[in-house]
Amino acid sequence: MATTRALIISGLILLTLTSSLFAQQKKKSYSEEVTVTSPYQPSVAEGSKITFQPRISDSTILLSKQVYNIKPFPLQTKVTINPLEAAKLAEEQPAPIFRNYIKGGLGSTTSPYVEFFASNGANPNNLFSVHLKHLSSLGEIPHQWFPGQSENEAQIAAQFFNESNVIKLNASYDRDVFHYYAPHIFKGTQLYEPTEDSLRQRYGLVKASFGITSKSEDEEALKYDFSVEASNLQDYYKTQETNFQVNGMIRKSTDWFSFSDHQSIGLNVSVDNNNLKNVLKTKNNSLVELLPAYNLLFDEYQIKAGLKISFDLDSVSHIYFHPFIESKIRLISDKLYLLAGMTGGLHRYNFNTLRLMNPFISSLTSSVTENEQFNLYAGLKGNIAQAVDFEARFESKILDNMPLFVNERLSTAYQQHTVHQQRFEVITDDINLIRVSLSAGYTGTDFQIKLNGNWNHYSTNTQLYAWQRPEMEGTLEASVKVAPKWSLNTKIYTWGDSKAISWNPADQVIATKLKGASDINFGITYKQSKQLSVFMNLNNILNNNYERWNLYPSYGFNAMAGLSFAF
Repeated sequence: MATTRALIISGLILLTLTSSLFAQQKKKSYSEEVTVTSPYQPSVAEGSKITFQPRISDSTILLSKQVYNIKPFPLQTKVTINPLEAAKLAEEQPAPIFRNYIKGGLGSTTSPYVEFFASNGANPNNLFSVHLKHLSSLGEIPHQWFPGQSENEAQIAAQFFNESNVIKLNASYDRDVFHYYAPHIFKGTQLYEPTEDSLRQRYGLVKASFGITSKSEDEEALKYDFSVEASNLQDYYKTQETNFQVNGMIRKSTDWFSFSDHQSIGLNVSVDNNNLKNVLKTKNNSLVELLPAYNLLFDEYQIKAGLKISFDLDSVSHIYFHPFIESKIRLISDKLYLLAGMTGGLHRYNFNTLRLMNPFISSLTSSVTENEQFNLYAGLKGNIAQAVDFEARFESKILDNMPLFVNERLSTAYQQHTVHQQRFEVITDDINLIRVSLSAGYTGTDFQIKLNGNWNHYSTNTQLYAWQRPEMEGTLEASVKVAPKWSLNTKIYTWGDSKAISWNPADQVIATKLKGASDINFGITYKQSKQLSVFMNLNNILNNNYERWNLYPSYGFNAMAGLSFAF
């Protein structure tokens, strides 16, 4: 059977091959018979058998215990530093630093002006400087005699720097000349007709000071600031005032409260001795103030509290106590703060202080000590975009012995044969003052502006009004660079209405209204180079002969042109 099957298969194979040959070569025929014989031996291949016995394979790898023997020894290394080639920078000339500066001009009211600054330049150890100034005017004011004036100043200063201190020395001399106003009603008469000398007032002030201040940045270090100042003032009518002041401060960090971010305790001390001598009397008094205070800073709160102790040493001496509390709350980090507090103290108005407020005071004026019983205030202080600073404040004060300026009595003037001199006396009154103030400023690359304003409400005790104290005061200063070499600037001073006191021939009080005014000034500067500039100022462009002080009209419109040079 098997042999037969094999034969059949073999035959089919041969038939197929034969057909293939005939398909390739049709003209040639081939025939062959093959007989294959072989014994057939069937067999069964060995199969892979599956075991049915469970077996656990242990995969743990056993390692033999290793023993290490470490013998340390120094590795000798050799470091070779190859020098780096210096970077080549573009050749740049440093900006020149000019140590001297001079500025001068001439005004339309016959007003020569010159100012000079000099210093020793950049030095990390010391700084010396000199300042000289002269400004005068010989202009005329309608219906007045000799309204000329001049301002002169000479100052030398030095500062020395070391690792822990800054030492300051200063010496100066000021010479200011004014003329009391006198109306032309005396012109052509022999009745007290004035001369220029009879109207002249001249102040000469010599001043010297010394100061030392710590500059350590270590918060734990003792901080201190100490200064001494001596001055002597003389006027044209033999009034002389010698003043000596000492001011000091020490402060030291403490750690009394663990929750505090920073805390310190300090002491402020001030001594003011004043000796005033005129043709009628000599007066000596002293004012000593002590202010121990504690400063505490934690989270967004800052509190400073203390007690000011004041000793008024005069012919009759007094001691005063004024609480001192100042607080600051951070509403927005580095942006907005809330301020509130209560302060007070004594304020000394000596002859020099009063003549700087009003240069037309009488030479017989005495010093005044004002007692600020308390000052309650609240406000906001902040910064916008690191460019605009501002502060708004509300204050309520009680002031005892506040100085006020009034025109001298005619009876006094006749006695002193100075009826033509519109001098001012100083009187005092107890005042309740409510004040709202605002200040703001912006500083940019090409534009700067600064604004200050006060709104005042005075409530008097014995006087009808707070004489010659305006209801509103404000200033605005701005400058802008309009081109690479051109810049403009303006200064505006404005104040509101006030009341002035004068006397009729019967020595009776007459209250008159002083109208508020604005003094608008405009300037333009052309900077020809880094050293040379040309300027022109237009002053009181409204041409308003306003009276800041009663019976003292101001100059109208005037102009000044000049140049400045740095070297």
